[in-house]
Amino acid sequence: MAYARMDGTDVIALGQGADLTGKLHYFVKSDTTDNQVVLAGANDTVLGVVTEEAGSTTVGKPVTVQVSGIAKVLVGAVAVAAGARLSSDANGLAITYVSGVGAGTALTGGAAGTIISVLMERG
Repeated sequence: MAYARMDGTDVIALGQGADLTGKLHYFVKSDTTDNQVVLAGANDTVLGVVTEEAGSTTVGKPVTVQVSGIAKVLVGAVAVAAGARLSSDANGLAITYVSGVGAGTALTGGAAGTIISVLMERG
């Protein structure tokens, strides 16, 4: 079972640079517009994970993003193992790190489409 720990972590509200409806537990990155985020793509530098959706499709409406600590993250098309270094796939989902920029370490493993616990670490 996945878990999150948010006490002592950085959780911030930023505007959505695109519609993030249905993207709870997805990786996001900084948008080119100040103080906005969009879904992270393959090899992008991940800023954090959506922990609360905007409740609106309107660009600029705030979403809550966890940028440190232990976060719940949705796994992409291939299972990941506990202890694996992770990055984002083209759709903002967690995959085992191959190249680019890492986003964190899986504390729990999971099959495709499941939610796992990730220690957020950039670089």
